[in-house]
Order: sequence, then structure tokens, then C-alpha cells
Amino acid sequence: MLEESGVVIQEPDGTRGAVSPEEAKKYLESMPLERRKLYESVTEK
Repeated sequence: MLEESGVVIQEPDGTRGAVSPEEAKKYLESMPLERRKLYESVTEK
């Protein structure tokens, strides 16, 4: 059940919203590298 649940993301303005796990992954991938490092392990290219 947890794997299929939504993910809550927080926008830069502080608002929060529930999105699908696929949308959350796209959201993380669109973040600048320095900010993304705060949320997951990222290997620098």
C-alpha cells in the first residue's frame, strides 16, 4: 500500500501537494543539483 501511495512535495513558496510517485521523481529530477542533494543521494556528473 505504501509503495502505491502518493508523495507529498513542498513547493518553494511553502505550499504542499500530493502527487504520484512518478510525478515526485520528475519533480526531484528537475531540481537544481545542490537542492536535490538535500533529499536524496546524488552522484555528480
